[in-house]
Amino acid sequence: MSCGWLLRHVGAVLGVSLLVLDAAPAGADEWTFQTGAHVDAWNGSGQNGRQILAPFTLAFDTPDWGFSVRGAYGNYERSPGDVPRGSITGFTDTTVSGYYRLTGAGFEVQLGLGLDTPTGVSRLRNDQLAALTDEDLVTLDRFGEGLDINPTIVIYRNFGAVGLGVGFGYLRAGEYDPTRDVPNDDFDPGDELTGALLGDVYIADAVRVVARASYTYITADQRGGARVFREGDEVDLRLSAEWRPEPWFVVLNVRDIVRFKAERPDATGRLLTEPRNSNGNDLRGGVTVGYILSDTWTIAASAAVRYVDANDYAVGDPLRDGGRTKVAFGPSVTWSPTRTFSIAAGVAYFILDAEPSPIFPTGGTFRGVHADLRLTFRF
Repeated sequence: MSCGWLLRHVGAVLGVSLLVLDAAPAGADEWTFQTGAHVDAWNGSGQNGRQILAPFTLAFDTPDWGFSVRGAYGNYERSPGDVPRGSITGFTDTTVSGYYRLTGAGFEVQLGLGLDTPTGVSRLRNDQLAALTDEDLVTLDRFGEGLDINPTIVIYRNFGAVGLGVGFGYLRAGEYDPTRDVPNDDFDPGDELTGALLGDVYIADAVRVVARASYTYITADQRGGARVFREGDEVDLRLSAEWRPEPWFVVLNVRDIVRFKAERPDATGRLLTEPRNSNGNDLRGGVTVGYILSDTWTIAASAAVRYVDANDYAVGDPLRDGGRTKVAFGPSVTWSPTRTFSIAAGVAYFILDAEPSPIFPTGGTFRGVHADLRLTFRF
């Protein structure tokens, strides 16, 4: 989806794609600062690449309101095999967001606003374009886009062991220039309007089940003021379960993303619904099993699968996507010597088996790692 990288990738409370309808209020006024490092490295099919990020988050939360600033500095490199290596270094876009929470009569209403500001590297030289690759291999597909504005409203009602919620978000995606060397190619991604429903239930004292469903309507992308493409609308279904028989904990999650037919230009430039769906069903699942060793140490192991089905176009068609499967697994550890400081680290090895597609023209098998180090300070 075409929107700012933090609103799309981080999944914060105010992100329109991941409306979190049951966010718990802070117990007291508190500052939080997070930093660390994230590394993606991969190779396969005659290619290799890496992405190194130093992210940061500064947040202030109270029982009624809060705000945060998120961004990163990083390096993005890729050797496609058929052209010289591409490299991008610099800041990403920075997201500034805030919320205000109202409570009364058993209801909780949260109003939010996120601004994805264009502080990142967006105007790429021709020799940098080779660095761009798919989100299955790296965390960010771009470091910078335009000014995005994302207001949200969330209404939640708790009925004891059961909670219900509804949320709406609008993402106004800003125009930006994606290249330095190509004239008159300013790009204005489509805007997004999302509605979401939530239900959560506690079963006994140790099990919680959460179900979410959202629908996103997307307007047409524009280039040079002309409508050039419209992504199909999206249905996002999620189900998660937590089981916490301390000192153990188990978290399961399943997600199914259904995208409808896109609209593409005909010979006259008019957008028409494509004859076949260029989007395959996107099914994801994951499990995390952890153990609390002590008040300061926690260990865990996770596994995740993503399966994207082949689309409706025939083999040999330029829009044919044969689908792909990604499996990732690995350990993590958290050390929390005090309430105000913690260190978390994790690594996951992944295998991506991709059939030929517009994203992976020759297909192939890719192997790599995702690694994280996160330092958290509270004061």
